[in-house]
Amino acid sequence: MAKESISNIFKGLFKKSGPEGELKEFLAMSAKDPTDMRLKIKVGELYFKKKDIRNGIAWFREVAEHYGESGFLLKAIAIYKNILKFSPGSVEFNEKLGELYAKMGMRGDASQQFQIVVHYYLTHQKGADAIRACQKLVEAEPGEPRHRLRLAEIYFNQSLQDESLKEYEKLARELRKEMKHLDILVEVYEKILLKKPKELGLLKELCIFYLKLKNPQKALRKIEKYKLEQDEHFKPIYAKALQLKEYLAKTEVKEDTGKIKASE
Repeated sequence: MAKESISNIFKGLFKKSGPEGELKEFLAMSAKDPTDMRLKIKVGELYFKKKDIRNGIAWFREVAEHYGESGFLLKAIAIYKNILKFSPGSVEFNEKLGELYAKMGMRGDASQQFQIVVHYYLTHQKGADAIRACQKLVEAEPGEPRHRLRLAEIYFNQSLQDESLKEYEKLARELRKEMKHLDILVEVYEKILLKKPKELGLLKELCIFYLKLKNPQKALRKIEKYKLEQDEHFKPIYAKALQLKEYLAKTEVKEDTGKIKASE
């Protein structure tokens, strides 16, 4: 169908026929030329206009899938966004958006969509779907450790203890290699120790990390809990933790004194 003819039809042919007549005409036109996505979009828009959300979604979905399969990812994204405007609770389309963004290398946008999906499934007690969506989240933004941490937590809350432990250990290895995100690393070590309380090597590293984070109290509590104050491997760490605790206490007193003098 020529651009000019379809443009004329859109502008004025159905002005007097009313919404129902307009919809029937476009349905007939689309049946004659099922490859014309513009007609399908118009049909979908007319369904949405008459608040027939189910049919509107069905027509838009067909267009979006066609564009996605044909490599027109931006067009597919635009259609899915339109579906969500009319049906914001349809998280399957957030998931579709996440997949398309991931294909385009738009990691941040993909992550945002998958997080919406994960949150929805968790709040609707759909654990298996939440796990599947969170796996996509991890794949979409592998450099963000909090995504894998969340996946491990979901496994744990779904009573999948072995899977949870594997994710925690994998994350621990990755973070340990780069020595970044110590705040997350200590959280992960704590989770692993719950399952492997006899791993003293892990406990030792955890205490050292707490010292690096200037949190000697937690290191002291760990060592005292395991009664390792006199252990040859933990005694030096325990002594350093005591020294750091004393130093931080003195520093805090000096800062408080300075604030008092400044306010006088």
